[in-house]
Amino acid sequence: MSRLFVSHLRISLFGLSARSLSSTPNPQNATCSRHLIRPPSPAAIRESPTPLVLVRAQGLNYSKGTSAASSEDEEEDWTSWSGMFAEKGYTTLELDITAPASSSSNSPLGAMTNMLASHIRLMAIPFPPVIISSGQSCLLTQAYVEDHPASGLVLINPPPDDDPNPKKNVQGEGEGERGWVWPKFNYEPRFPILVMEEEGVVKAERLTKAAEAGVGRGGKGVSLEALRDGPRGEKSRTQVERWLDRSGF
Repeated sequence: MSRLFVSHLRISLFGLSARSLSSTPNPQNATCSRHLIRPPSPAAIRESPTPLVLVRAQGLNYSKGTSAASSEDEEEDWTSWSGMFAEKGYTTLELDITAPASSSSNSPLGAMTNMLASHIRLMAIPFPPVIISSGQSCLLTQAYVEDHPASGLVLINPPPDDDPNPKKNVQGEGEGERGWVWPKFNYEPRFPILVMEEEGVVKAERLTKAAEAGVGRGGKGVSLEALRDGPRGEKSRTQVERWLDRSGF
């Protein structure tokens, strides 16, 4: 009973912190609309010291004509994964980070990365987290690992390495109708990374090439797997769970 009370109190405290960080009128700041932490289930066989952070980036609009699923559907799907991983003994954190409302030509990823880092620091964890994302949210999580530590990275159906909408602006830069330049990531893929894409589809070419080097001790390196039942299906979640086990988390 006391454990449940402490768990609910912990969630409440984190929720208050999330609101305090995101309540700002500055349109150049990113915001966090969801910060939900789940402690490991007391029924779990073991507790992992490495938490999982499930990230959803909103408002990037990275490619014209691309429409995300409704917020209700996405929230339900991540909630299912978060709940199941908590049952397996992981501390999980769901985060929704929204791009700045400002129409500045600067990439929104910088402000969003700062917001993501602030909320991860609130966890006060002994080990860097494993970060999980899908679709356009993979841009944010890869921007995060450029400058911040992570124990592992899971990218589900990530966007391509090259700009999918390369229309130039009047200055000849690759902003197009999106309003910001497509990012180029330079982080070294020498820590555990799982890339999951549809069968026969290769968009993350840099990481796919890195996977040719194989996976070392502790899961270090890039693993490639084909999605079994979509980016948020239970079979796909089980694939991630098995990869976590193989990587020693």
